[in-house]
Amino acid sequence: MVRIKNRYLLCEVCVSERNSLQLLTETAIYEAIKAAVIKAHGVYGAALYSIGSSVTYVNAYTGVVLLRLRKAHYRLLWSALPFVTRIWSRGQNLQCFFNCIHIGGKRASDLRGNARDCYRVHLHVHPSRGCALHVNPALFQQACMGPSEHARSFL
Repeated sequence: MVRIKNRYLLCEVCVSERNSLQLLTETAIYEAIKAAVIKAHGVYGAALYSIGSSVTYVNAYTGVVLLRLRKAHYRLLWSALPFVTRIWSRGQNLQCFFNCIHIGGKRASDLRGNARDCYRVHLHVHPSRGCALHVNPALFQQACMGPSEHARSFL
């Protein structure tokens, strides 16, 4: 039996007003990313995105999102994330952008715990940017992934 390999993208949704994060839903994020993939890669990208891609975790308080993509084409879909500028959710249009924090091949449950631990310890509010969260890459690497060479290749 052949196992289907996935890649998980741990991202943050950066918005100008922190209160608007409460409007985020999985379907709204999925549709916004799908529209960005169509804009960047056309029908071919949309077909790849519709096969096995999903939004597996959304935290509406912190803006942390976990995306599951197939390993064979995750780079193509990852390249479309900068084209997400708006999310239409619950009748409101949120201006935002995605910041990719980590890419992993582990199970989603492992990355969710990793996201919670790293958010609690190493993410803080950055006052000068419009983004609500900022990551210190050195601390993130040491605390969340350990000192291995394999972990350094993801940053």
